[in-house]
Amino acid sequence: PWNNSGSGSNSAPANNHPQTILIQDTLETSGRFLLHLAVKQQQQQQQQQSVSKQPQPLQSQKTISPQYQHVLWISCTASQNERLIRQGLAKLNGGATVDAHRLTIRNVVQELEEYLMEKKNSHDWDSTTFIKTLYQSIRLWYEETTKQDNNSTATTPPRFLIILEDVSALTALIQSPKLVFALLYQLQAFQQKQYQSTTKENVLDLMVTCAADAPWESTTTAAAPEHACVGAGGFTNVTSSSSSLPWECSLVELADWIVDVVPLATGASRHVHGRLVLTPTPHSNDAPLLIHYGLGEQEIWATRVVGT
Repeated sequence: PWNNSGSGSNSAPANNHPQTILIQDTLETSGRFLLHLAVKQQQQQQQQQSVSKQPQPLQSQKTISPQYQHVLWISCTASQNERLIRQGLAKLNGGATVDAHRLTIRNVVQELEEYLMEKKNSHDWDSTTFIKTLYQSIRLWYEETTKQDNNSTATTPPRFLIILEDVSALTALIQSPKLVFALLYQLQAFQQKQYQSTTKENVLDLMVTCAADAPWESTTTAAAPEHACVGAGGFTNVTSSSSSLPWECSLVELADWIVDVVPLATGASRHVHGRLVLTPTPHSNDAPLLIHYGLGEQEIWATRVVGT
């Protein structure tokens, strides 16, 4: 889904159009490294790599990611604050720090705590107002950053990225999947409006992560291991047999690409820690991709499975 070429088989939509990428992971296989990779690519020139039969580091492959001029990373978990996110990025970046001017990190849990501290009575808590305020602040970030780039001489449209990390945790905080859906729908509407109205054709991408543990457990018990992962959370295996699916299952309809980060059926090995299943939307001409990946100290290795 980060393909720059925009042509050929298994390529993402042309990179001058906004995209929404949904990453579904599990407790066993976290997809946070994909967020680190996307942010890392914002300032790194992609280098041509010689063809090799060995797994190639994801951060050095030629067609991994567009360059994002600005990134807004919104973490919805208390365990991922700005310091820890920047430390993780520096580790993957060989110790180099990411420009703070181009990367803005926010933590919803801390902001919610501050919001509640301002209330004299706990009964004054209003989740709708909190989500509206969050959306307005995201719009404000985009408007301010685009103003900063007015003097840009780039020949390609500037590209912006908004990361919403773990909307499952956000739903648990505000106790309302409907409000989270409303937030995502509003962001997508704003995404398309800005792309169609701006004279500079700024491109705003969305990257959303959520938990998919329940669907994955259902597929592994209902299907043979070789068919346990079919992409899009494996929902085609559980839809007919499950009376109540997690609300995250419906997020696939918002995405241009769905990236499932799932464990190996046989368990992690020394060099392969999990699988990435890249599934395009039905209206796309692209085919799904199955990739085995491994995580090193400062590298992420990936091998595309033959036949996908």
